[in-house]
Amino acid sequence: NPEPVTMKDLAKIIYDGAMERGLIERSENGLRFESKMSFSDDVMIRIPDVTKAKDILGWKPTLKTAESVGQCLDLMETDERKAAVTV
Repeated sequence: NPEPVTMKDLAKIIYDGAMERGLIERSENGLRFESKMSFSDDVMIRIPDVTKAKDILGWKPTLKTAESVGQCLDLMETDERKAAVTV
């Protein structure tokens, strides 16, 4: 998905989705970030380049980042339930 997203925002999307699904335990502190010195050439906002997928496969993204992450978390939740049943 070529929409711009910061790593902090992506972490929040993953964290919130995992909390909603019970994949991680609730914490009193919530999600905390610790700032580290970045490199002068570090990219602050990531924008995935899907040009090759469009050109070669004719593919274009149809989901927003949060929806894509949600689908991944849904699969993780399903896998965890299957594992709990088979143990």
